[in-house]
Amino acid sequence: MLDASVRAAVRLCRADYGVAYVLEGDAYRVAASAGGTDELDRWEREHTIKPGRDSVAGRVALLGEAIQIEDVQDDREYVATGQQVGGYRTIFGVPIQQDGTVSGVLALTRTEVRPFADAEKALAIGFAEQAAIGVANARLLETIDRQRGQLARFLSPQVAELVSSPEGEALLAAGFDPNQVLARAAQTVLANGLGLLGVAAPERM
Repeated sequence: MLDASVRAAVRLCRADYGVAYVLEGDAYRVAASAGGTDELDRWEREHTIKPGRDSVAGRVALLGEAIQIEDVQDDREYVATGQQVGGYRTIFGVPIQQDGTVSGVLALTRTEVRPFADAEKALAIGFAEQAAIGVANARLLETIDRQRGQLARFLSPQVAELVSSPEGEALLAAGFDPNQVLARAAQTVLANGLGLLGVAAPERM
């Protein structure tokens, strides 16, 4: 979803390059991009951005609001060296927000001085909202995979299979504590085993 949002934002907002940064630790790293030169894209992916006034992404992260610089060469605070690599002049950045926190930044650039119109800004803000959903889903999947992996290291194959089942994933996604998921899976394995022996499983406490 994140890649699709960036590609659509570049096309519909008539930008030359677009990039979505995602917060990792205390810095923002490129998670998706579209357009631009290979050299610029490689430079962006090799560098992280921290909140500050030296770049648009940094300012957006710092202030939590959309920011446009009509010509970066006229902005004395703008010192990000990516501009020297990409040669862009106009840049517009939008926060990707989750629960009041700037979890990412969507930035669009143009290689000529041509400010983004209000309608294009509104589109970019809409794509940033879509990107927020993509970031949230990606992090949820990472959390599920991490918890499932942690549980599987200590489980029997039967319990591990149940933890990895759609039911187990749904419980983890719903915010259940991994120990609760483990307990449910273990109880299911016990019930199945007792059923094969013709013995009724004990009732859940």
